[in-house]
Amino acid sequence: MTITSTGAFVGSIFFNSVAVDGIVRFTFSFGIKAFASDLFDLGTVGPGSTLSYVLSNGGSGTFFTSFVGPQENQLFVGVIDTTPFTYIEFNNNVLGDDMSFDNVQYSAAAAATVPEPASMVLLGTGLLGVGPRRCRNRRQRS
Repeated sequence: MTITSTGAFVGSIFFNSVAVDGIVRFTFSFGIKAFASDLFDLGTVGPGSTLSYVLSNGGSGTFFTSFVGPQENQLFVGVIDTTPFTYIEFNNNVLGDDMSFDNVQYSAAAAATVPEPASMVLLGTGLLGVGPRRCRNRRQRS
């Protein structure tokens, strides 16, 4: 199952891993650096679920290993990466183990920070004020 987003996503997604080989992918039309979601019903079938993820930028990891939980359990999954990614793919190793994603949130990659012109002007004004003050202090000493 692939969910594609070009803007903000609000809502719930029910995903049954039997139908699509245990993989769900969220795809974005722009780079993001953070993804988070509530996750329900993981680990209710079989010997225990291992939930891992892969990012489009090559990053990967595992959220849960051999997890066994009661029906309607609630978990949280979240990823923050310094390199923007355009998709996150979840892989549940236990076929038939339902997963529900809810409260899905993500954050677009931040633009590079550049000093504001006002900050530079303020710094320059402060340095200009220090020069005359030092000259005045030297004159008063003599």
